[in-house]
Amino acid sequence: MLRRLGLIITGMLIASSQALMAYEEESSFGTINPDEAARPAAGYPEVKQAEPVEEPAASEAPAPAPQKELPKGQQGTSQQRPKYRDYYEQASRRQRGGYNDEESVAVSLGIGFGFRYFQGSLGVGIPINRYMAWGLGGQYLTREDDKEAEVRTGGDLSLILRLPNPTPIAPFLTAGPGFESWKRSKDEADGKGKVVFHEDDSPTVNWSVGASLRLARYVALVGALKSTTYTDRPPRLFTGDHSKRELRTNERFELGFAFIF
Repeated sequence: MLRRLGLIITGMLIASSQALMAYEEESSFGTINPDEAARPAAGYPEVKQAEPVEEPAASEAPAPAPQKELPKGQQGTSQQRPKYRDYYEQASRRQRGGYNDEESVAVSLGIGFGFRYFQGSLGVGIPINRYMAWGLGGQYLTREDDKEAEVRTGGDLSLILRLPNPTPIAPFLTAGPGFESWKRSKDEADGKGKVVFHEDDSPTVNWSVGASLRLARYVALVGALKSTTYTDRPPRLFTGDHSKRELRTNERFELGFAFIF
């Protein structure tokens, strides 16, 4: 009996071993062999490894970007040295306090006034280059007293020659044509009040020589000896019967302020 029972148990172990082997063969994972590389289970995509990136050779390295040329006002670094003219201009500006008159439009204003008297002049200087500029000017004068009265207006176009230098004083010379008109009146003896005795105009030739003294960043004091020559008949005098005329050339000294923008 015991022998029969042992045979039955042995048969059951053999059957269960065969069933387990059949289950392993039918599963999705299959059997694992330690000598083979691991593979994903059926139904999962294989993951590809990234290919190695090759480093560029030293000869194939990109060339450095070219350096841009600095503007004229920014020269003077260790990479790019300015020319001698740049050194000169920078030194001149430092000695003048940073002013740069030859590149600026200058507006000059002259005013004189008193009791029943006013005189004003306005001029504009437009630069051409470092040493030359165009000048446009206008003048106005009115005066009156118990016996006489006068109104003058005029304008001129001139070529300005100037000498820039490191000091605040800048000499200049101007010359050019102009135009002037006037109206003169006088209180006659008949008691009718002031009567106009001469109203006329004339082209003129003008020149001046002087200098400007810089007082502040935008303000300068300008003094000049000016000359005006009438190409036509000059104004008549107030004295006498008004038959005599003024001198054809009139010279005077003027002092005023200039504003530089």
